[in-house]
Amino acid sequence: APVQPAPPEAPPVPHWTAAPALVGTVPAEDLSPARQVELARAYIDLGDNGAAKDLLQEVLAGSDPVARDIATRMLREIE
Repeated sequence: APVQPAPPEAPPVPHWTAAPALVGTVPAEDLSPARQVELARAYIDLGDNGAAKDLLQEVLAGSDPVARDIATRMLREIE
């Protein structure tokens, strides 16, 4: 009987830990609000609350209401 090829594996689910790969490659202001929040979460998890606050302040100045709500909650978490 012919051997059946294995089914293709599903692509990996993006995880917040992918965000540090963006550091130094894309200016923070060029990231979408969602990516800024992800990157801020990565900074918090790494213990760099100052960098996280800077990013979250940029999100608060933006026009995305969902991202602003998340940023507000995250800022409360680290202050």
